[in-house]
Amino acid sequence: MKYTDKQLAYILYNNRSVEGVVSNFLKHRRFDAARLSAMEDMLEWVSSKYKDEQTVAVQKKDFQDADDFVYSQDDLTLTCIPAVKEAHIELLDPVFDSTIAEKSWLESRGITKSIIRSMKLGSLSYVAEFFPQTLQCLGVSIHPTLDSILDSDIGGGGIVIPLFDGERLVNCTTRRISDVGKLKYVQSCPDLDVWFFGEPSEEIWIAEGLFDAGALHDAGKSSASVSSAMWSGPQLYQLVERAHTVNIFADSDRVGLRSAVILQRFLRMVGLTCDTWLSSTAKDPAEHFLEKKLGWDEVHKVNITREMIGTAPDMTFNFIEHLKQRKF
Repeated sequence: MKYTDKQLAYILYNNRSVEGVVSNFLKHRRFDAARLSAMEDMLEWVSSKYKDEQTVAVQKKDFQDADDFVYSQDDLTLTCIPAVKEAHIELLDPVFDSTIAEKSWLESRGITKSIIRSMKLGSLSYVAEFFPQTLQCLGVSIHPTLDSILDSDIGGGGIVIPLFDGERLVNCTTRRISDVGKLKYVQSCPDLDVWFFGEPSEEIWIAEGLFDAGALHDAGKSSASVSSAMWSGPQLYQLVERAHTVNIFADSDRVGLRSAVILQRFLRMVGLTCDTWLSSTAKDPAEHFLEKKLGWDEVHKVNITREMIGTAPDMTFNFIEHLKQRKF
């Protein structure tokens, strides 16, 4: 299959295509098309005011011709529920040795049993051993166009973070925990769903990562995340439908600050009350609350300026080489 440059760019960042996956999942969502389109236009306009001059240079030779991954919400719902439910880390037999690295990784980052329980965290090792046929639909398998760039091996383990609507599995994020040249986070369907934690609330705290949102929930707040720095139109649509006040707990690097100021400006434009907060010493909520065991006294409200963004730590990198060499 031949892909356009735009399609390849989306696959590179998301490990899935719009045509093969996202459009199929979108059919199950009930969005007001005109309102969604207006939100996407507004988000694009706000983003243009804080343009990131960095670009990612990718050569087509880095990709290979291959068929697209194609599956739908029905495929995920019908085939993957047993896999993610049975892989729940807290319930696994302690003699199942493959989960040792995953449990150790969670413990080292202060992930409590209550977070494991509330997020329904699962073991990728368990899924790979007992439900290998679900890996593509869960989003774990590397898109075939990226086979020459990324390592598909999952021997290092990972954390499965499902998203349920009642008993219905609607999406899933997987966080690999080790090795070089692998995607850190992958999703069954990117850019569409929001992971909400806690009871429905008019005030919601949002953060860049799912474990950040889990940490905020553990610290007593209704929270949400989309497991990336920037939210898409459909994701913001769901947030606006649910909240009147949004607090952004931003990552302290350049990408985190830039994303936070864009989101704050957008959310205020659509009529929500929105402020941005930073940790005094940690880079994100998970490090703040879980690893450093800090409290709310060390969290402060900020007014992000262009100067702050420009002087924040820069995450400049060659994306392809970063993926090939990254250790995490």
